[in-house]
Amino acid sequence: EHAYGAILSAIRLLINLGTKDFIDACSSEEGVESTQVTDLIFFGLQQILPLMTQGLLQFPILCSQFFDLVGFMMDTYPEKVCVLPFDLFDSLLECLLFGMRHHDAIVAKCSLHGIGSIATEHLSSQILAPLLQQHPDIIDKCSRRLLTEVVFQCVVSDRVEASGMALLPLAAVDVNRFA
Repeated sequence: EHAYGAILSAIRLLINLGTKDFIDACSSEEGVESTQVTDLIFFGLQQILPLMTQGLLQFPILCSQFFDLVGFMMDTYPEKVCVLPFDLFDSLLECLLFGMRHHDAIVAKCSLHGIGSIATEHLSSQILAPLLQQHPDIIDKCSRRLLTEVVFQCVVSDRVEASGMALLPLAAVDVNRFA
């Protein structure tokens, strides 16, 4: 319960730091750039990730807040996510892959939007190219798990659109390889 309270407070703090109003207020009054705020949020996520256990993810509020934060950061700042150290990038991606099959549709949709945003950013700017040279199976892993763990499962009616919006850019990254 102590870990639950502390982690939930940290996640809520990071969510509040990520709000547009906070970033705008810091930028205009304190001379803090938005990149500094997003760097701080990613640093906070890096500290929280090792603490997130399967047991803690059983708490609905903590789980939804965590995936809301991770999905928001992946969706809003995909260009920053793609240049994170590989260990952090891979951990965040694994969180999204876990979240996309979660029983809570909101958690699943946040996760799917995050995955789709990363692939879309790569399509427009090739930002994953350095990671794909060293780890060519990143996109394959995402596509395979999305197809097997979400699309081809019996109950996906609550996330069909989100699944399609994630699968389309994943397939477009390398159509021949996807086929």
